[in-house]
Amino acid sequence: MSPQCLFPLKYEASFISLALICVLGCTGSEPATGGGAGADAAAPQAQPEKEPARLQSADYVLVPADYEKFRKGRPMEEILKDLHWWGNFAEAGEIEGKNVSAISFGLFGGPSQLPHGMFVWAIFVDGRFEKFVRWPDSPPGLTAKVGEHPRLVQGYKAEAVTIADLEKEAKAAPAPPSSVDPGLTALGLIFGRAIEKRQLEEYKQMVVLRDQFNAARLKTGMTQKEVEEVLKSKPIESGEVKAGAFKFYGSTKSFDLNNPGYSNILTVFKDGKLTDIYSADYFGGVERGLRDARTFFVDLPPLEDE
Repeated sequence: MSPQCLFPLKYEASFISLALICVLGCTGSEPATGGGAGADAAAPQAQPEKEPARLQSADYVLVPADYEKFRKGRPMEEILKDLHWWGNFAEAGEIEGKNVSAISFGLFGGPSQLPHGMFVWAIFVDGRFEKFVRWPDSPPGLTAKVGEHPRLVQGYKAEAVTIADLEKEAKAAPAPPSSVDPGLTALGLIFGRAIEKRQLEEYKQMVVLRDQFNAARLKTGMTQKEVEEVLKSKPIESGEVKAGAFKFYGSTKSFDLNNPGYSNILTVFKDGKLTDIYSADYFGGVERGLRDARTFFVDLPPLEDE
């Protein structure tokens, strides 16, 4: 998945998500009503601005108010409910006899907001927050079999980082050179409103899929029936590998807009129980996601049309 973010460092959510949130219900102070004999007699008291309501699963970029929610030992579900299920769930599996999960979050505007923005992994052990770690860099050509978790092992064993230290690094990074194209700026002014309207419509549809197929709501140990009750969906592909029965859940719907994207989910069942989950960091949504998964998981059988 290749999330995009268009805001500078001081803003920490994607342009489209903030725009849609405001369209669907930003609330603030009521405007003062002018006119009338008493208009000048007493000025209305300014009302504190309310935080815009968050849409469920709508994005992955954290804002400063979110940081304190991540306290070591706090249950993952409790944190995610506070975040309205924001984040890109990466994977879950067993490491050294413990259930380990990783969720990707964007900091300082997200990874495309260079040089400041970045991804960070939140690591959860046995359902509780353990630490933040740097997003694991995979060597070129890294592959695995279904049921293996080389990146999750890397994250689990990585040294913890603090957001304060990452923020210092972000602020110390040199600003990128400015490159403004007058022609593109003019085109943007001409077509911006039409593009924004279309993007917002796509975004609304995308958020529905992000929320439906948010793998963070799944828990290892679930039965297939329980998984399908959570996702409200049947698998779009099923098969067998050495690790067990694999099932893809998701959609084949595509969008021109790829921010913040949605992801299909690869699940593995052994003896009828969910043992492994893979999602956002391995493949996106749409039918292409089924193909992308096969570039990493070498033991997945070819698709029927290949």
